[in-house]
Amino acid sequence: MNKPILDKESIPPPVVMYRAYLLTETDRENLMRIFPTTHPRVIADHISAESLSHMHLVKEGAATGEVIGLSDSEGMQSLVIKVNDRILTSAGTPFHISWSAEFGVSTSMAGEMILKGGYTILPSPIKLDLTAGASYSAPLRNSERKDYKLSDYFKIEKADAIIQLGDIITSTPELGHPSVEKALGYMKKAADGKMEKRSPVSLQENGDGKYLVIDGYATIAALKIMGLTEIPANIDSIT
Repeated sequence: MNKPILDKESIPPPVVMYRAYLLTETDRENLMRIFPTTHPRVIADHISAESLSHMHLVKEGAATGEVIGLSDSEGMQSLVIKVNDRILTSAGTPFHISWSAEFGVSTSMAGEMILKGGYTILPSPIKLDLTAGASYSAPLRNSERKDYKLSDYFKIEKADAIIQLGDIITSTPELGHPSVEKALGYMKKAADGKMEKRSPVSLQENGDGKYLVIDGYATIAALKIMGLTEIPANIDSIT
């Protein structure tokens, strides 16, 4: 068996666990009708319960929340939220829902972008159901656009096989991690012809029909965000 060669992308970065108020399906559907998305990446699933450096201050139990404003600038659309009668987190940035964004625009900067670009105050607040309280991890985002083809982004002809993402054993970086945002930006540039298409990821057979990742953790996470279910790969077989 060939010895796997790892690069920087294949080493999972530290995952910052944070707490978030998840939108209920009813609230999400209602807000989608009121605020159509303006960018291709659709997030629209949660409100960070505090800034990353202040998660220990999150109050337990049910919370109150309402949408009070809308921001859309520099490739990021966000809803501004009042949580427990507060508009600002302990870090001084507004509570918000990252609603939609351009590929390559980091959602982790949404709060700062709202402060920089300002926001439009709604005529009447829209109440949210946050009675479930704060979750202990970020939700998976499965509402992204589904109209992408692998050949738009990858050198398909260089791959040994097309592998189902569900057959890959991996602990991918958190959605929203800088490495994933960077990978999304590369995808966008490749599809627009602004950079060379990406090479297949490198996988290793696990002996049970599954695959381990040698190179490509962030790329795999990016494809999950984009709604794709397969990835072109070069396979290191067990010998």
